[in-house]
Amino acid sequence: MPRNLEYKLQIRIYPVFLEGTLVTTFHATSQLYWISAFIAFLLDAGLVLGLVWGIKRPRFDRLKWPLSIAAFFFWGGLWGWAMWDPFIWHTAYQYVFPSWARYANPILFSILNALLALLFWWITRHIKGYPILNFCLLGGLESFPGHLRAIFSLGILNTPLLKTVSAAAALTFGFFEFGFYWCGILILAAGIEWIWRRTHLGQPSSVKQTGA
Repeated sequence: MPRNLEYKLQIRIYPVFLEGTLVTTFHATSQLYWISAFIAFLLDAGLVLGLVWGIKRPRFDRLKWPLSIAAFFFWGGLWGWAMWDPFIWHTAYQYVFPSWARYANPILFSILNALLALLFWWITRHIKGYPILNFCLLGGLESFPGHLRAIFSLGILNTPLLKTVSAAAALTFGFFEFGFYWCGILILAAGIEWIWRRTHLGQPSSVKQTGA
């Protein structure tokens, strides 16, 4: 079956294999991305409010290495799933990434985001405002360089899965998507820090928290 096989829309959305080639029965649309962006915004708002309430500045200051560790495993797992999921790979990523990227990207992006977590933590500690909010905003902004390159250089919006998605919808969703991811990383980091303090200091991390 040729690579440029016409991708058909049907009611069902699960992938189908024909002669070893994946034929998708679903593709995304701009409307779907705008709706998803709004849902992600609501999720982000709720998570940020909860994290601002639960993680005050003194505790955030202790999350340097837990954030880096959490980011390493989170992004490594996410990219590992994205690269090896048959549906995503055959309908989008195989058109913009070489085959070796399935092995390299999870490693590269786990290391990159572990370093970015340290950078975001450092920046957040040196600017005014709520550290949790600023940290998640930085996480959302991280989406733009990679997504702009994917859209305008690699042509990811020309792939079968994303061919009817506009750049504006993709970029807007990406910002809130990444904000959601970094909220999750904050939760993981807080859990790592809590476990470490319980096992090494014998006390929960919430003891003697002061400040905003």
